[in-house]
This record gives sequence, C-alpha cells and structure tokens, in this order.
Amino acid sequence: MSTTIYNGYQLNVENGIYGVQSFWANLHDRLETFRKELFIKRIVEFSKNSSQSVYETYDLLKEEYEEDMKKGYRSPFADFDFKASFFVCQNSRVLLLLYAEQRELHEFFESHPEVSYYGYWNNTEPDEEVSEEEWEQRKADWDEALPGIGVPRHSMMQFPDFTGLPIHRYQLKRTVKQYFPEIEESLLVDPKSS
Repeated sequence: MSTTIYNGYQLNVENGIYGVQSFWANLHDRLETFRKELFIKRIVEFSKNSSQSVYETYDLLKEEYEEDMKKGYRSPFADFDFKASFFVCQNSRVLLLLYAEQRELHEFFESHPEVSYYGYWNNTEPDEEVSEEEWEQRKADWDEALPGIGVPRHSMMQFPDFTGLPIHRYQLKRTVKQYFPEIEESLLVDPKSS
C-alpha cells in the first residue's frame, strides 16, 4: 500500500503537548485575522474584475462554499477553512497534518519558525533534500502517527477548526473599508437593500 503525506509538518516545540498548546494559543488570533484579510482580498479582487458588488461576490462565495460542503468537495475559490490534526510521537516529535485549500494559508502556517515541512511518500522517489536516514525516520514517525489504515481521526488530536466564511455579510462593508479604504463606492452597494 502506498503512503502519500504531502500535507505533513513537524512542529518544533519543547514539552510535547504543552508546547503544542502554547504554539496554538499564539497562532489562533493571528490565523483568524489572516483568514479574514485573505477572504476580504479575494472578495475585492473578484468584485473589481467582475464589476460585481462585494455583496454579490460574498453571496457567490457563500453559495459555492455551502454547495461544496453538502457534496463533500473542497473548492480553492470559496473554501477558507483551516483544519489541523497533530500527534506527539514517542520520540517527542510533534507531527501535524494541515488541511487548507488556500495556498496562502499554507504559506502563513509555514512562515512560523516552529513549523517545518515533514512530508513522506513511498509511491515515487524520496525527497532529494532529505537524507536516507531521515527519510526512514519520517516513515517510522508517520507509521506511528497513522497506524493501520492511517485515518487521522482515529489516532491524532484535532486543533479547533476554522471553518465557514471568516466574516458575516452584515460586517462586509465596514470590513472591506477597513482593509481597502480607497475602494469605489459602487462596489459597496448591496443590491438586496435596494
């Protein structure tokens, strides 16, 4: 059976679970702010390119997100969710699986000094930048974290999920103006209030 873990990371923290808790406490608020900024940026860019109001774009994203969730899909256009599972190995290494459709959310997470990529796969050649010894250690660590059929919810703990749209519709105008004070007023007209 092949193993492919492309969304795997190592969390370089001291004190096992206590280090994980400290890292998460420090990340939580910054992550939520970043998700909101990314979401607003997407709305404004799409609205400018399509000549739709930010409300119409919001409604489009919301509709697509809700449809995709019903069908079990993840859409890079409308999905701003951030989910993570972690496991503390017997050797005290902390492994983490990150689930996010937005490339920018991965980049934000990877920008933290405690985070390093720790993927593993056995269906193609190993990562050339990793020694053979380290590659075997990654295999052992992921086998420990994901035993048997490798279902994360059976063996790993979950960080609280950041799911759904990062802001509500009623917050849209104020939030857009906060991040884009020079935005054209025509993009801020809510067609539902006319």
